[in-house]
Amino acid sequence: MIKPLEADLRWANCGQATEGGWSLAWAQLIGVHHLTLSEDSVAHRLVDLDSEQHGLSLAVADGVGSGARGDVASSVLAQHCTQAPDAYLGDANALDGWMRKAEDLVQLRLREVSFSPGASTVAAAWLLPDGGGHLMRVGDARAYCYDTSGDGAVTQPILRQLTQDQTYAHVQETPPEGGSLDDPARMVGTGFMGEPEIEPLHLKPGQILLLCSDGLPRGLDTDGMELILSASSNLAEAARDLAEEAFKRGSEDDITVLLAQLAREVQ
Repeated sequence: MIKPLEADLRWANCGQATEGGWSLAWAQLIGVHHLTLSEDSVAHRLVDLDSEQHGLSLAVADGVGSGARGDVASSVLAQHCTQAPDAYLGDANALDGWMRKAEDLVQLRLREVSFSPGASTVAAAWLLPDGGGHLMRVGDARAYCYDTSGDGAVTQPILRQLTQDQTYAHVQETPPEGGSLDDPARMVGTGFMGEPEIEPLHLKPGQILLLCSDGLPRGLDTDGMELILSASSNLAEAARDLAEEAFKRGSEDDITVLLAQLAREVQ
């Protein structure tokens, strides 16, 4: 059962779904710098490959706070990721081409609402019915895998970070004046997306894929996330507890968590 909201926490969006052999849950907390609007966006889409086979597209996008209308940039980007044509699932080249369209699309939508710049980072995944597929991230949005298979072959840590932040330090570039080496060097909407880095991914039955904005690791390290995941009775509880604990431990940014799990028995 989902725990009731606490009055001192500013929840933007929480939900869960079970369909097509997939279980999903997501939770969003609004950061301390704005009271009513999260600049993060979360999106998912069940892909009906045929009457019995269902893939999944999912994304967490983080509006960059220094830009204008980061909420618009993140919403457009998350929706674009999940609207990749069904036939593109499993095809890295096709997904690469689809994501190359994101930069112009985000800029176009931003110009409809503001003359100021805006941008977003993102972590996205496109999964086939057997859990195979691809993973992509731009900037400092992250992806993790939590292994609950219990087959005795899992080594510690159980929670593995699948992506590395595209910071200025990571890409070995000099940040702009006043910036930090820990700032994201890649984002969508400013012309600095770079080459889409699309990597293969295989989510085994029982494993949990965690996509998140950088607000989560700002408050919780990997050990803290793993402890919450291991103690949670379901995905909805885990998503909310992760966001809540990161907030309580001092994360001031918007926090978005999206969890996806393939059923243990794949038909």
